[in-house]
Amino acid sequence: MENKKFWTYENKLLILLFFVWGFVFVDRLALNFLFPFMTKELGLTNTHIGIIVSAFSLTWACSGWFGGFLSDKLGKKKNILMLSVLLFSFCSLLTGMANGFLMLIFFRMIMGITEGPVFPVAQSLLSIASSPHRRGFNMGLFQSSSTALLASFLGPIVIVALANEFGWRTTFLLTIIPGLILFLFIWKTVKEPEELTIEDEKQEEKVPLKLVLKNKNVLVSVFVAIFAVTWYLNINTFTPMYLVSKGISSTNMSYIMSALGLGGILWGFGVPAISDKIGRKPTMIIFSFITAAAPLGFILLGGSQIVWLMIAAFIGNVGVGTMVLSMSNMPSESVPAKYVATAVGFIMAVGELVGGVAFTTLAGMAADKFGLAAPMVISMGSTILCGILAFLYNETAPLKLYKQSSVQSAGAGTELL
Repeated sequence: MENKKFWTYENKLLILLFFVWGFVFVDRLALNFLFPFMTKELGLTNTHIGIIVSAFSLTWACSGWFGGFLSDKLGKKKNILMLSVLLFSFCSLLTGMANGFLMLIFFRMIMGITEGPVFPVAQSLLSIASSPHRRGFNMGLFQSSSTALLASFLGPIVIVALANEFGWRTTFLLTIIPGLILFLFIWKTVKEPEELTIEDEKQEEKVPLKLVLKNKNVLVSVFVAIFAVTWYLNINTFTPMYLVSKGISSTNMSYIMSALGLGGILWGFGVPAISDKIGRKPTMIIFSFITAAAPLGFILLGGSQIVWLMIAAFIGNVGVGTMVLSMSNMPSESVPAKYVATAVGFIMAVGELVGGVAFTTLAGMAADKFGLAAPMVISMGSTILCGILAFLYNETAPLKLYKQSSVQSAGAGTELL
C-alpha cells in the first residue's frame, strides 16, 4: 500500500523531470568547467568565453519562449519535451568536435535552440500535476536541486576527472548517454495534461502574452530574471577561471564548485519549501541578499583558504532557491494555468537575452580589462538588485493567502457581531 501511495503520477513526474532538467544543466555547465582545459588549445580569451556563453543564452531564450508558447497553443507538451531532449543529447557531443572560437559558438547556439523549450514545458507539466500544498517544494526540487546535485555538485568532480583522464573532447562525447535514456522514460511516463477550466477555454481566443504581461508579478519577475540570470551565469562561468587564476589547482577548483552545487541541492528545494510556510515575497527578499555571500567570499578570501571558500560557495548558492520563486512559483500562481508555459517562457527569454547575452558579454569584456574579479562584483550587485525588486511582488503562496483570507473573514464576522 505504501508503494502505491508514493508512486503517484505527481511523484513519478517530479522524479523524471528532476533528472531531465538536471542533465540539461550538466550539458550547459560542462563547458564552464572545461574552459581551463580548452582556452589554450582553442585560443580563447575571457571576452570569447563571455560571448560563447551569451550566444548560447540568445538561442536558449528565443527557443524557450517559442517552445513554451507553442506547447500552450498546440497542447503537445510531451512531444515537444521528447523532441528537445533527443536533439540536445546529440548537440552536446558536437561541442567536443569544435576546432576554434567560431565553430564553438555555432555548436553552442544550436544546442541552445534544442534545450530552450525544456524548462517552460517541463515546468508547466509539473505545475499542473502538483498538489497546491507542495507546489513550492516540487518546483524547487525540479528547478534548482536537480541542477545543483547533477550539474553543480557532481558535475565539476566527474567532468574535471574525465577531462584529466581522457581529455575534454571525449568528455563531451559521453554526455549523449543520459539524454537518450531520459528520452525513453519521457515516452513511457509523461501524460498530456487535460483541458484545465472552462474559464481558460473562454480565454483561448485572446493572445496569451498580452494576458500575462498585464500581471504585476509577471512584470516584476521579468526584471528579477534579468539580474538572477546575470548572477547565475557569472558565478558559474567565471568562478572556475577566477579560482585557477588565484593559484588554486583544477582539482581544488572542482571541490569549491561542488560546494556551490551542494548548497544548491539544499537551497533549491529548501527555500521554496520555506516560502510555502512564510510566503514567497519575504523569502525572496531575505535570501536574495544572502546570495551575495558567494561572490563576496571569493573576492575577499585568499587562494589558500579552500575550506572557507567552500563554505562561502555553499551559503551563497541560496540564490538558486530564489530563482525558483521568481521564475516558477510566483508566475505560475499569478496567471491562468493554461498560460503558465507562455509566462515562464517569456520571463526566461528576457532574463537570458538581457542577463545571459548582454550582461554576460559585458562581464567577459570587464574580466579582460579589469581582471576576473569583475564578474564576481557584477554577480554580487545583481543579486542585491533582485532583493530590492522583490519588495514589489504581491504574495502568491496558497497557504499564506488562505491564512490572510481566514483572518479577513474572521474580522468581518466580528464586525457583524
